[in-house]
Order: sequence, then structure tokens, then C-alpha cells
Amino acid sequence: MLRALLLLAGQHYFGRRAQEAIESLPRLPSHDGPRPAVSVIVPARDEAKRLPRLLSSLQPQMATGDELIVVDDASTDSTIEVAREYGVRLVAAGPLPGGWLGKPHACWQGSRLARNDWLLFVDADTALSQGAVAATLGYAAKQRLDALSLLARQDLGSLWERLLVPFAYRHYFAGHGARPTLNGQFILISRPAYEAVGGHAAVRAEVAEDVALAVALERWGLPYELVDGRRWLAVRMYNSLPAIVAGFGKNSTAFLAQRPLSGVLTAASTTLALVPYWLALRGKNRLVRLAALLATALDIASARRFQRSLTLQQATTESLLQPLAGVVFLAIAGRSLLGRWLKPTWKGQRLS
Repeated sequence: MLRALLLLAGQHYFGRRAQEAIESLPRLPSHDGPRPAVSVIVPARDEAKRLPRLLSSLQPQMATGDELIVVDDASTDSTIEVAREYGVRLVAAGPLPGGWLGKPHACWQGSRLARNDWLLFVDADTALSQGAVAATLGYAAKQRLDALSLLARQDLGSLWERLLVPFAYRHYFAGHGARPTLNGQFILISRPAYEAVGGHAAVRAEVAEDVALAVALERWGLPYELVDGRRWLAVRMYNSLPAIVAGFGKNSTAFLAQRPLSGVLTAASTTLALVPYWLALRGKNRLVRLAALLATALDIASARRFQRSLTLQQATTESLLQPLAGVVFLAIAGRSLLGRWLKPTWKGQRLS
């Protein structure tokens, strides 16, 4: 019985840790004053359907001296045509050299062509609210940061998105805690800091290149922050279960490799998430079953609260399906571990 109660206590601890981590992030205020010029770099591989939303949100924010660069990473759809329609600076990433992954290579190529002293790397599946670029540049200057990344608001469409994306983020924050990191969907970095750490060339073979860049900044003692940007940045990462499986599977073991302790804690949190449901059904002691039922209710309430935090919308009934989310996510993680030996791919490119 004592072991069961300790497992329930651990599960509750991780739930609180996740909520406290996301609530502790500093919020990004608006900025109306002067700001330095910025080079916005968008790596794009088969992003024809997503680019219009991003570019439409970016172009009104471009000021004198700014530049907007789309780096085409050997797209097979109409990404190039879409970029040309918006009149942005379009460059080709070129052939992928040995030892490089596609996204770091595209970001590196864009950075080499950029003219300004601030670089902003933005993923094609995001959209920025008006004033977001000025707000991030203003905050970085005020806080004397060399780099700044935003936690994005999640736009969730399908059932599987609403079920699995909040679950994954919740247990990521449970493992990672309030420690700063970089979110590859939106990274603002000064050129001196970028060059000091070696830029994307230094993380050329990393699947989680954003986390690897954060580790490099820490190694060099360069200040950076992850900031609550849900007011300013929205993202829809996946639109189907196969896309979720591929995306989360790609990142889960890579995160473990970059931050082993956080990765182990995330794995522990994810596994413990199933404990109250299991004990509520199979516990042999009445006290254990009662405690498990209480923990189950608390976990559902915690999941709903976290979902509201992540989406800034009313939580949906998918938070009631935490056991299903846990089983599916553990299966994705297991598949990802197996994939390290099976040489997985992402958008047609080898990840190992």
C-alpha cells in the first residue's frame, strides 16, 4: 500500500510541477519604441499550405532595414511559388552536405545571407500577432538578452491534436521544470551570440537543434530566456495522428540526449500519469482505490487547467481521456527509441 501511495504522490507532484513551470514564464509585453533591424529567416520544406498564414502575419511588421528570407529546403510542392507571390527574399538551401540535417542546414544558409545584427528564426507552421517582432526585440534589449524564444499558443484542430499535444507539453514541462530553453518555432538571437556558439553549424546533426543551441548558449554563459508568448505567437504543428506520431517520435529521444535529467524526469512523469487510473481499477486495497480515485479526479482537473494554459481557450473533454493519451504517447516514445536503430526519416530526410 505504501508503494502505491508513493506512486500517487509522485504523479501529483509532476502535475503541479508542470503547471507551475508554465505559469512562471515571464510574459512578453508590447513595445512601441524604436527597435533594431532584424533578419527573419523561415526554413521551409513542403510548406506551401502553411506559408501564407505566416507570411501574411509577418509582412505588416517589417520595418525599414528588416528583411524576410524564406529558405527553400528542396521542396517538392509549390513552396517556391508561394514565397514568390509574397515577394520575400527566396533562397535555396542547396544540396544537403554529409553530417547535416535539413532544418539546421536551411537555417545556417539563411543566416549566412542575412544582413542584420539580429536574426529571427521562425517555423512555417506559426503565425504572429501584430507587434510580436517589435515586442521580442524590445524585451531582449531591456533584459540584455543574447537570445529569446517564445512559448506559442497551440491551435488544435483534430481529436488527436486536442488529446496528445497538451499531454505531451504537460509532461515535457513536468520533466523540464522552469529551466529556460529555446523553442525552435521562434528563436531571436543576436548575431554575435549566434557566431560565438557556432550557429546552426554547431548543431548540424541534432534533431532537437533548438535545445542543442540552448545548451551551447549556456556553455558560453550567454543569457537567454523562454518567454510566455501565447499572446503573440500561435502554432499548429500537426493535423493528423500520423503527423503527431512522426513529429513527437522525432523529438522525444533527441530531447533525452540533449538534457538527460530532464528527459528521464519527463519519462517518469509520463509513466506515472497512468498510475492513478490503473490503481483505481486494479488496486487490491480499498484505501488505495479511494486514493487513486481522488488522484484521478485531481489529474483530470490538472489536465484541463494545463490545456487552458496552452491554448488560451476553454478546455475540451479530451482531458477526460488521459489514460488513452498516456498509452498512445508511451507507444510513440517506444517507437521513437526503436527508430534510433531503424534510421527514421522526417519529410523524406534521414534523421540518423
